[in-house]
Amino acid sequence: MCTPGVGCYTTPTEAKAAQSGNYLGYYQLACAGGDAYACFAEGVAANNTWWGNRATNRLLDKLHKKAEAAHQCLNDEGIVNQIRGDLAKDYASYLPSNPANAIWPSASDIAQFHWNEFSQFGLPADTFGGTPFGQNGPLFLPAVWCPNCRL
Repeated sequence: MCTPGVGCYTTPTEAKAAQSGNYLGYYQLACAGGDAYACFAEGVAANNTWWGNRATNRLLDKLHKKAEAAHQCLNDEGIVNQIRGDLAKDYASYLPSNPANAIWPSASDIAQFHWNEFSQFGLPADTFGGTPFGQNGPLFLPAVWCPNCRL
């Protein structure tokens, strides 16, 4: 949930959704509470927006190339859902749980969640569409994917 002029925090209901793996439920609740990043992330996780489709295809392409190079089969749907769930948990845990401590999220912190998650699967930082030039490159269009973020 976000409070205008104050910042964002994770409500107990949002935290429960994220921790249970219900990433779409979490993002829907947070978006309804005014969190613009959660609204964007919901579209990506649901794969029902142009940007979401592009991000999912980018992730699948990198997973397939890695599996092909290692001559492995992969459960791409399971991996993608794990990544989506983990990212929702990361974001929900990142935000304070007390409205008195609400913050505006940081685009660079959100990028770091993605880099950390993707690295668990041996994927490069540029798998995250907001950093197409890699972990040391500039953030790409952060005002689009995180309109309520500070840089």
